[in-house]
Amino acid sequence: WLLLAGVIFCTSSEAAGLTVRMAIFNFQTLNIEASGQGTAVTNILLTSLMAQPGLAVLDRKELESFLTLNDLEQKDTLENVVDIGTRLGLNLIVVGNVEKKGPILIINCRVISIEQKKALLSRQLRSLGEASLNKDVADLSKAITLAAVSLPGKEEAKAVCPAPNMVQIRPGNRQIQLSWEPPSNTNTSA
Repeated sequence: WLLLAGVIFCTSSEAAGLTVRMAIFNFQTLNIEASGQGTAVTNILLTSLMAQPGLAVLDRKELESFLTLNDLEQKDTLENVVDIGTRLGLNLIVVGNVEKKGPILIINCRVISIEQKKALLSRQLRSLGEASLNKDVADLSKAITLAAVSLPGKEEAKAVCPAPNMVQIRPGNRQIQLSWEPPSNTNTSA
């Protein structure tokens, strides 16, 4: 019997089971002097982590839409972070806050493991104003990446490929023909 079928290939990191799925909550500001710095730190960190291979960082708009639809907030309590991460199927969520004391920005960051329900990394950094902010947050990104790639059980993760659309089965004489359309918004080929 001949079975004609196609094979869908996931992106290489998904196929290897090496992708760590994560999100970054907006960094909160702790005082009026730090106004706007939470957003700056969040954006720098997001840009830096999205460039790392093996990390799949949830888009901020997707995160905010999910939270709005489910009446949830970006509170950095462990229970809230684990609940949101579980619902989204994430491995990690990065949370933090920013405070300004004179010219110094104090950035507190925690990387929460959803499965382990604890912080894998807690880091405080002090940045001398906006001039060194990009470099300091890039260094923080490296520490977060190291924590993510050393996540226990990451190697055993199974590849998750989205299901194809419009699957059609046509029986024939001693054969079955399958046809489908690739899932939308994915990197697939048939």
